[in-house]
Amino acid sequence: MKLPRPPLWLTLAIILLTLGGFLRLLDSADPPLDFQPSRQLRNSLVAREIYYSLLPSATTEQRELSATFARSVGKYEPPVIETIVALTYFVTGGENFFVARIWATLFWLLSGVALFDLARRATSPYAALIALAYDLVLPFSVQASRSFQPDPLMTSAFVIGIYFLYRWSESFSLLPPGEGQGMRDGAI
Repeated sequence: MKLPRPPLWLTLAIILLTLGGFLRLLDSADPPLDFQPSRQLRNSLVAREIYYSLLPSATTEQRELSATFARSVGKYEPPVIETIVALTYFVTGGENFFVARIWATLFWLLSGVALFDLARRATSPYAALIALAYDLVLPFSVQASRSFQPDPLMTSAFVIGIYFLYRWSESFSLLPPGEGQGMRDGAI
């Protein structure tokens, strides 16, 4: 039995998602100095403080020093992404710049999937490919979305929220079944 071939647009979407992930993970082991370095280093200090507060083998001096550094940079919003990164540090056995970029890339790719399906449902698969390419491959998009900031998570949550809102709106009609069918089809 031969499996049916996926449509061309689906293959192109997978290629764009792969390319977007690859572009975001290039040089991931480098220190976070490529885009908004002060903000990325601030988030690194907050994640380090959370990591040392979780680490049973951390000394009192390490905990106090990391807490002092985290307090010195201020806390402007809930440390959601920093906590996720710190928990990953804990699970993987230590701090690594690569972890924050993996999470940022994952969030951005998830929003890309939601954006693609939203645009595909609202317009056409090929228009959705243009939206996905714009979102994943433009140089500024790549640079900004690989940074250790709340922005990739926030953008992902926003796009996925709009996607589910659109899906929810598709699930019901204000007209009783059978009435207004011509209006839904574009006829008057």
